[in-house]
Amino acid sequence: MKWKTRRHPLAVEFPKLGVFPYPVQLLLVEEINQGKLLVEEEEVPEPLAATPEVDSQEGVRPPWCRCCFYQKWQLPCWHIWQHHILFSVLTTDAMAAFSFA
Repeated sequence: MKWKTRRHPLAVEFPKLGVFPYPVQLLLVEEINQGKLLVEEEEVPEPLAATPEVDSQEGVRPPWCRCCFYQKWQLPCWHIWQHHILFSVLTTDAMAAFSFA
């Protein structure tokens, strides 16, 4: 049961990462590193691929993406992490929605 409470060292830089179990953190760390690489290379983010939307209940839905990783896992992909690093799109509510908390 250690995987439930274990935190990846990158959770210090991205505290919202700590809401996930350790095996999921490992998946997300790879995506975060790819997002950081895109920011360092000054890659232009995909337009509207990771923009939060307001739903019909006036609540903000978490960012979404059309890439394979997001479609498979329903977790923030490197496109979303790139947007988060640049524009802080991953709010506490968005991370709670991703983690089903």
